[in-house]
Amino acid sequence: MPAVIEFLGLYDQQVVKPKSFIRDKFFKTHKTHDKQKFEIEYRKGGQLVAPFVSEFIPGTETIKRSYESKYYMAPKVAPLRTFTGHELFLDKIAGETIYGGLSGEEKAAKLIGEAYADFEDQITRREEAMCIEVLYKGKVVVKGEGIEDEIKYGTVKEVSVTTNWDQPNATILTDIETTITDIESTTGQKVEYVVMEPTAARLFLENEKVQKLLDVRNYSLGTIAPEVLPAGAMYIGTLAPYNIPIYSYQVQHQLLKDDGKTFKVEKLIPEGTVLFAPSNNELHYGAAIDITKGIIQAERVPFEDIDKKNNTKQIRTESRPLPVPFDIDAIRVLKVK
Repeated sequence: MPAVIEFLGLYDQQVVKPKSFIRDKFFKTHKTHDKQKFEIEYRKGGQLVAPFVSEFIPGTETIKRSYESKYYMAPKVAPLRTFTGHELFLDKIAGETIYGGLSGEEKAAKLIGEAYADFEDQITRREEAMCIEVLYKGKVVVKGEGIEDEIKYGTVKEVSVTTNWDQPNATILTDIETTITDIESTTGQKVEYVVMEPTAARLFLENEKVQKLLDVRNYSLGTIAPEVLPAGAMYIGTLAPYNIPIYSYQVQHQLLKDDGKTFKVEKLIPEGTVLFAPSNNELHYGAAIDITKGIIQAERVPFEDIDKKNNTKQIRTESRPLPVPFDIDAIRVLKVK
């Protein structure tokens, strides 16, 4: 059995990990594995009630709770950068005057540190995109250089409201209450956050009935919101009857096109949607393999390779994230426009 190394190196101590929204709110539990392919178990909703039984009968055989269990290969994410010796030690870098001021070692350290920080940003954005796909589509599409796959967990239930929220007779509060009640009564899972795409959030806030019930205490003069939100996310308030925080959120990423050369900008949250979901989903990480250290069990693993013949240093960060829903039946996407 190979040794497992819990990776706690300088990378974890020095690289600032950026915030994300969907990942940090809905996938708070992170688990690392000592393999790249591992078994994942996730639940299918349903609330079982203990049956009545006669005093003369030992008991009634109950239906076993439905679980899905499958083996998944965690997809690899590995941004890399190659530096020449001149770039690291001689060339002028951003922020440096024409007269220098930094030693060669300081330049190299700064460039490499900036590269690792950029890798962390890129990987975090990939995790955010994967988590969004799981909650809105019930799957993760893996498509990149030398790989094309689709990891499916099931179907996320989409519900179209009877009356669009941009109509004067829209029943916004009823729509929200019905969705929350449906999730909690059928699966036993508690909705902890409601996330509205900005168009849906605007329609929500413009509704007079909503304005009367919305607790906006964190908008009061002199009161500071208790959390720092990433770009694209905004706290709206808490609806008094449900005590569930409501957020507006949209994010757009630059995604590589099929030609592998050019990029497209894409909004990740579908327009006119409202997400209802519990927060007990998990983010799993497959192991990395190092020729000298063996198996490395960690969320991020940095590598450095020196090519003396070509006088270059290549650095990269490997990560194998796999978001997993706790109960696919406890997620709803409300289409309001």
